[in-house]
Order: sequence, then structure tokens, then C-alpha cells
Amino acid sequence: ALFPELATTGLAIPSRAAARRLAEPSDGDTPRRLAALAAELGMAIGWGFVEIADDRLFNAALLVEPGGQRHLYRKRRLYGHDFDWASPGESPGEFETALGRVAVVICHDVVYSDIAAESAGADLVLMPTNWIGDPGPEDCLRAFRAPVLVADRQGTEDGIRFGDRSGLYPPDGRVLRGTPGVDWKRRVPGAGGRGR
Repeated sequence: ALFPELATTGLAIPSRAAARRLAEPSDGDTPRRLAALAAELGMAIGWGFVEIADDRLFNAALLVEPGGQRHLYRKRRLYGHDFDWASPGESPGEFETALGRVAVVICHDVVYSDIAAESAGADLVLMPTNWIGDPGPEDCLRAFRAPVLVADRQGTEDGIRFGDRSGLYPPDGRVLRGTPGVDWKRRVPGAGGRGR
């Protein structure tokens, strides 16, 4: 399961002080609870949250596997409200997992070709996002040359209308929208024949 960027807090974080009140470490209460749920359900769970680490705040995503493995990514290309509170991440988000080689990007990261190039060879890309308006990320997603699972926010928040572009985007340009879930025990289209 994949949930949107900043799923536990919402996007419109007006200040560093507000972000600090919402922040938790990557081994905090919410990550522990979702890791327990991943183990109970036998599935990987990914979501976005405000992370605090070494007194710095990050727009982060955490992927937890059923066996307890955790993979943390911090958004590298800040956008909009992020500049009010977040520090940019410094490391690529590519991990070896039970699902195969998984890359994680957060929202605005996808418009940068260097990030797509770093993810070459990924079997799957996860993109928690709060995509706002048009144009959408579809053209950028093709650069990853792997299926991209997008979890986007729906509706509005503080007057911001989100694009609801959730779905699975295979590298051939098709879009499978309204995807209620992906059965990871079955093959993901375009996943390099590894049957993940």
C-alpha cells in the first residue's frame, strides 16, 4: 500500500514551528504502528510524513516491509510550502527490497532528469505526492523506464486543489487509474520480467 506525500499531516504546513509540532522520527509512534500493520498484513506500506532527525525537518517517505525492513527517503527538490520548513534530502532513494529494486521519489522530485537517471534499473518507482493542478507528472514519469505507483491526495486543503493522479503508470505511457491496490504477489507490468 502506498499513501500520499505528508499523509499523516497534510500539505499546508505554514511554518517551521507548525512542522516541528507535527514531526516525528523515522522510528516514532506512527512508523512503529505502520510497521506492525505491515507485518500483520504481510505487505509493504509506504507513506509520507514530516521527519525530525538531528534537529532538522524533512519531507520524508518511509517504506516498511512485512519483515521489518525500513527504507527512508527525504525529498530532495523542495517545492511550495516545503521551503517554509523542510531541509532538502541528500541521498537517492533506491533500495533492494523483497519487491525487487525500488526507487522512491516525492512529488516535485520527478521533474528532474538527474533523479530519474539515478533510478535506472529500478523494478518499481513509488511516488507519494500532493500534485497540484496541470500539467500533471505523466510526461516526467516515462523518464523512469519502470512502472511508477503514484499515491496522490484528493480534494482540497486550505484552498489548494489536488490533481488526484493516483494510479499505476507503466513505462509504455498507459495509465491505470483508480487502482484500488496492487497485489505484489502477482507480476507488476513492465517490472523487467522478475515476476515481482
